[in-house]
Amino acid sequence: MRLFIGIRAGCVKYLGSLQQMLKKAGKGNLTLSENLHITLKFLGEVPSSRLPDLNEALTEAGGKAFSLECLGMSMMGKGGIVSARLGGDLEALSAL
Repeated sequence: MRLFIGIRAGCVKYLGSLQQMLKKAGKGNLTLSENLHITLKFLGEVPSSRLPDLNEALTEAGGKAFSLECLGMSMMGKGGIVSARLGGDLEALSAL
């Protein structure tokens, strides 16, 4: 199965409003707002036998809450993937 590690965006309403602007402009493939996230690492194809190890590693990584801010956004390619330039507590983000 194709997997990635991500965190839920705390700004779902804001990102949803950006989606509506893109939709009006006829750009991108929109996803449901509850599926919006920040991808930290794309893992690609991973056998299901590795899921317990991944789950354990992610549980151990845990982490504390931290703040990020969006400094700018751009759309990549025809797939409508939105890329954001982030500011804020980037050290906490890197620690994940």
